[in-house]
Amino acid sequence: MRFELKARINGSNDRAIRQALKQVGADGEVNKVRDAFAVSAEIEGTSAEELNKSLLFSLRNLRKRTKVSAEWTSGAIAETYLDHLVILENFKLFALLYLNDWCEKDRDFVDRLSSTTSTTEARLRDLQDAAKYYGVLRNFGGVAQKGLGAAFTMLEKAAQNVTLQSVVAVVSQLAKAFESAYPMEGWKEKISAASKFIWLRCQSPVVIRDTNAFACLKAAACGTLL
Repeated sequence: MRFELKARINGSNDRAIRQALKQVGADGEVNKVRDAFAVSAEIEGTSAEELNKSLLFSLRNLRKRTKVSAEWTSGAIAETYLDHLVILENFKLFALLYLNDWCEKDRDFVDRLSSTTSTTEARLRDLQDAAKYYGVLRNFGGVAQKGLGAAFTMLEKAAQNVTLQSVVAVVSQLAKAFESAYPMEGWKEKISAASKFIWLRCQSPVVIRDTNAFACLKAAACGTLL
């Protein structure tokens, strides 16, 4: 089978990459893109998995810490790998899980926290329920004694200032306010909680900052994601 390879390779040099491609029988182009190299090549092989393993092995023989994100296409079938792990199926799975999450939980939290008819007490309970559901309540030091009343007040104030131009600053400031009001030894940053809360309250243009998702996307981009 003949495969078309589109890859981004970090932590090497073009000569080493060309040498690795030659070792696996690939013929293609290598171009510098920011802090990585973009590779476009064609190669014969039995499967995308085996070709990806061979390329990764060849590259790491030259430099052990080389990172590779690669898409292998044959006909209408494309497989995407982060190093040796296939990620296309995982992306589809988690996209579906997030859609289910929206239908089952997120939508209700959004409706209740954005409501103009609910009482402050009811919306505070909704914020508490959301914090428990998203697993961020544990990051608020002393919350068992203090509750989330202060966090709710901070959130309401921040929500009044959200615009496309200000959203990054607003989320960052809210996270710092949370850190000051709910200090926790060994855990300082509350940017994930702040972005989740303000997204539930305002939605667009807020984007949730999930640490694990960001780390995965940065790895898939071979470190080029800022």
